[in-house]
Amino acid sequence: MRSQAEFQPGCADAFLNLGNFFHQRGMIQKAIAAYEEGLQVNPNDEFIFSNLSSLYIEEGKKNPALKMINQAILENPTRGLNFKLKGDIHLERQEYEAAISSYSHAIKLFDGDWKNMKIETYGLLAGIHKILGNYNAALAGLQEALSFDENNVQILVDIAQTCWSINLEEEAKHYAETALRWDPDNRFASRVLAGYYEKQGDLAKAKWYRKKACRKPNGHS
Repeated sequence: MRSQAEFQPGCADAFLNLGNFFHQRGMIQKAIAAYEEGLQVNPNDEFIFSNLSSLYIEEGKKNPALKMINQAILENPTRGLNFKLKGDIHLERQEYEAAISSYSHAIKLFDGDWKNMKIETYGLLAGIHKILGNYNAALAGLQEALSFDENNVQILVDIAQTCWSINLEEEAKHYAETALRWDPDNRFASRVLAGYYEKQGDLAKAKWYRKKACRKPNGHS
C-alpha cells in the first residue's frame, strides 16, 4: 500500500481504502494505523481526517483526537467539520458550553453541500439545550434544521415533543400531525397527540392515539 501511495505523491487513497476495509470488518486498530499512515502522505485528506478522528472518539482516544482537531483548526479555521468533530468530543465529555460553541461555529461554516451535517449538528445542539433546560433555544435550532428538510419526520417529532414540553400545545399538535402524514405509524408523534386530546377532554381520540402509539412497527398490536 505504501508503494502505491509513493507512486502517486500526495495521494492517500490507498490508505483510505485500506482503512475503510479494516473498519468495515471491525479491525479498528488496523484501520486507525492505515488512516494515520494516510495522513502522513497527505495531511489535508478530509476523508481520512474525518474517519480517523471519528474512530479516535469511538475508541475513547479523545485527547489524541482533540489534539489533531485543534491542529487542523489552526491550519484551516474555515472548515466546519473540524468544529463539528471538536463539538462531538466536548459532548462526550459533557462539556456542554464548549460543545455548544463548537457546534454553533460549525453550522456557520457549513455551506450548501453540507446540508445533512448541518441538520445533524442542529439536532445535537437541540439535545444539549434540552439537557440544560433551554427548551426555547432547542426549539429554535430544530426549526432551523427543519428549514433544510421540511419533510424530515425525526425533526418534526422532535419539534412536537419540545413544543409539548413548554406547553405550546397547538404547535405540538401541528408538528405531530405533520409527522404522521409522512410516517403514519410513528409512535412518538401519536403519543404527543394522545396527550393533546387527553388534555382537551376528547378521550375517544386520546384512546385511539394511545392505542396507535402502542402498536409495533409492523402494525400489529
